[in-house]
Amino acid sequence: MIPARQKADPLASWLALLDVTRFRIADWIFFLGVFQVLFYLPSGILHVYLGNLVYTRDLLVMVNNALLIWFLFYRQNRHVPLSYVIPLALLVVAILPGAFEGVERRNFMLIGKWIAIWSFCILFGFHTLMNMTRRHTVLFFGIIMVYLSVDSLVGFAESKRIFLYNRYILSEESTAFGRSVVGNRQLTASWLRLNGLERGAFDFASTMALGWTLSWVAVVQIKFTNFKTTLLRLMFCALGLWFAYMCILSGGRSGLVGIGTLAPLVVMTLFGWHRNSLLMRGYMVFLWVAMFLLMFVDFPALIGTIAMLLFGDLPIASIHSTIERIYWWGLLFDDFQRHPSILVNGYLWTQVFTDYVSFIRVWDNQALWMLFYGGIPVYFSFHLLFISSIPRLPKLPEGRKVPAFYYAYIVLLAYQFGESFPREALLLPTNYALLFTLGMNLALQEQLRRNPRLAPMILGLIPQMPPPRPQGWGPGGPEDSWGAPRPPSQSPGRRPAQAPGLRPPLPR
Repeated sequence: MIPARQKADPLASWLALLDVTRFRIADWIFFLGVFQVLFYLPSGILHVYLGNLVYTRDLLVMVNNALLIWFLFYRQNRHVPLSYVIPLALLVVAILPGAFEGVERRNFMLIGKWIAIWSFCILFGFHTLMNMTRRHTVLFFGIIMVYLSVDSLVGFAESKRIFLYNRYILSEESTAFGRSVVGNRQLTASWLRLNGLERGAFDFASTMALGWTLSWVAVVQIKFTNFKTTLLRLMFCALGLWFAYMCILSGGRSGLVGIGTLAPLVVMTLFGWHRNSLLMRGYMVFLWVAMFLLMFVDFPALIGTIAMLLFGDLPIASIHSTIERIYWWGLLFDDFQRHPSILVNGYLWTQVFTDYVSFIRVWDNQALWMLFYGGIPVYFSFHLLFISSIPRLPKLPEGRKVPAFYYAYIVLLAYQFGESFPREALLLPTNYALLFTLGMNLALQEQLRRNPRLAPMILGLIPQMPPPRPQGWGPGGPEDSWGAPRPPSQSPGRRPAQAPGLRPPLPR
């Protein structure tokens, strides 16, 4: 008698992802990466309560980078496009003199740390698309949304004068950040700058804007198929409105500029134009050029008028800091005119050859930060990386949604271009998600380049490919790309071909 087929338990299948006894090498690297991201997000609260121990996360990101490089390049023989390597390598060369200059050594270490974080985020996204299942990505997305929700509640409690840390806790703090984290908590006499779990108001506003953008991506990507998906879509609509409200309440105005650059993209999404990769690249080029040219326009009056129309007398509509920002930008442009070599090889190399010392340490603009430290080569290479990483998708059938990570990337990139105008956006928490999705899109480009015939399966247009013909063993040796031993049923030296990026099913 043939036993009846048991109905699959959805909860058990999700919990199977967390079964440590079934973890393989790729699983360990993935969950270690998730832990690394969560260890970097609540930066403010960790600095306050851990003190100097918080710097162990910088050592951990080095370990994660080494693991990802070993697994992707040596174990799996993957190929990451040079567009990812060139910008980071150019910036490393540009800041190298800071390692030997006592005054600039701190900046060298800080920028070096950010380069390691950017590399980790890109490689982590590349690894996730190449080796993990869709459920791993959904699980990671859920963890991040839970964290952002908790962060927003902590910020809301701060608006009611309920603080997780204060000046008394920081009196014995040993880190420089810990001693100054609440030094400027008041925006006006009655308006607080909200920190949440982050370093300050601008980081908190950036995380709230990240919650808004991810909620919008979820609303667009979830289909109306049944009552559960409809309810889930409505939940993300409510979450998006909540995050937008907290972004306004935070007192950090840079996130609002990023949300402003998303408005045209939202309209294009409603008409389905986001499916056109060339149009998306053109829009990003427009934002890139517009944000740079806007620095040369007398914009405080324009921004002040728009802010007053949107927010009235709220302190978030204040433009005083905007006027101060223009003053510092003018000093930086004066430096560029007196020493044009800064635009060629960066400030640190100019200091080596000319003994010129700049006392300006306020940029509040991503383009000026890149031009100051890396010159035009670093500035152009980073932005060309951002724009070229938008993959050229094949023509999709009517009604078929684009991959979620593709749409998330263009949304986050449009936001980042806007936020980079009043702030060094790549140094804020939103860049983790941006570079993670950038790595996923680089992996998609690599898959489409190596296996064009797999494009329908990669994009979810068909459920699976026909059974492949057996092929010879690759450089992975007697174990597959997941570290699992070769099944004894396979003939020696042979294994079935496996589409890149697709994990074999787990045993029941």
